[in-house]
Amino acid sequence: HETMSSFTVKFASKSFELPLPTQEPLYVDLLKTHLKFSSKQKDSLEILALKHESSSEEIAFEPDTELGLQLMAIPAQKLTKGASYVLVAKDLRDSAVEMLTDSEKQEIFKTFDSIDANGDKSLTHDEVNEYFQSLCTANCKRITESADRHIKSHPKLKERIERMRDITLKNEKQRRDRKIVQVKEADVDGDRRVDVDEFLRCEAARVVRLREFREKRAKK
Repeated sequence: HETMSSFTVKFASKSFELPLPTQEPLYVDLLKTHLKFSSKQKDSLEILALKHESSSEEIAFEPDTELGLQLMAIPAQKLTKGASYVLVAKDLRDSAVEMLTDSEKQEIFKTFDSIDANGDKSLTHDEVNEYFQSLCTANCKRITESADRHIKSHPKLKERIERMRDITLKNEKQRRDRKIVQVKEADVDGDRRVDVDEFLRCEAARVVRLREFREKRAKK
């Protein structure tokens, strides 16, 4: 291989150029600095190798080691001048998908279709925002109307009911915000869209945890 002064690393729709690997700490935490991954997105992936885009030759990585440190350790002679390399990754949430029942998968797909306003089988950030904001607005309206009915029936408890209403409304809005962030972070490939598989992985761990919690509670 002919050595080079820089090389290109690609992952899905993202790419960045790096200088020839040296012992200087140039590449630490690249998933955050160059790929703009959040902590949750970063934790969802295991980077397995660096693959030459044309020849498919792979440079395997050590498990549980920071990507930047992996790249720093590559001998310069292993890189080809002017070449691009693709990160080979495994999505760690696939194991949770395998634990889903058919009915749980169908419920996840149903939710996906509800968010997918234009039916193109991918969720834009706008669609995610609009869906969960609409859901939150409807729930907040129901909560407020219920509180109003209780105040009318029990006027002496007005202050207490209003405090409970305000707490419930705050929790509902926080739940909306958490869900929006959660779904957007499912976009591991960074194309600002969440496809069916990404959404399935996003929801799988939550559904499995909820099922296990219910099963444990039922045994008590």
